[in-house]
Amino acid sequence: MSKLDLVKAWNKTTQMYIESEEEKLLLEAENQKITKYIEEEQPNIDLAHLIQKLDIETMDFNVAAKALDTGRNRLFKYARHIGFLRYDNEPYQWAIDQGLAVLRVTTYERPNGETKFHKKTLLTGKGLDWFYKKMSEDGLYEGGKL
Repeated sequence: MSKLDLVKAWNKTTQMYIESEEEKLLLEAENQKITKYIEEEQPNIDLAHLIQKLDIETMDFNVAAKALDTGRNRLFKYARHIGFLRYDNEPYQWAIDQGLAVLRVTTYERPNGETKFHKKTLLTGKGLDWFYKKMSEDGLYEGGKL
């Protein structure tokens, strides 16, 4: 092999090395962008998985509290504090209008023949998402503990 062939081989090897380093830098930059996007979207991804796992249209505060990794009474207290629920744990009309909550009213008859009403507040998937975001905004969602 002549000196010229050695120089050409060296130049070709050097060029291939430079190209591979450039490609490596581009891939690292792209990887950083993807990683940043995933970190920013992680709460939405977690909640989407949670709602998909629950696979129900509405849920009571027991189920919602477990989904948000907190207690039912804490969730009720927080919902009253932020103006989502009234003092009697019924949702305000704005929450119903926005599709965040549903007030289910059932009737039952007591043994003495008296008809009674029972009201139960249920959250929708949209409502669970709203609570998740609200708790995160308020800095209260660290492992779900209120």
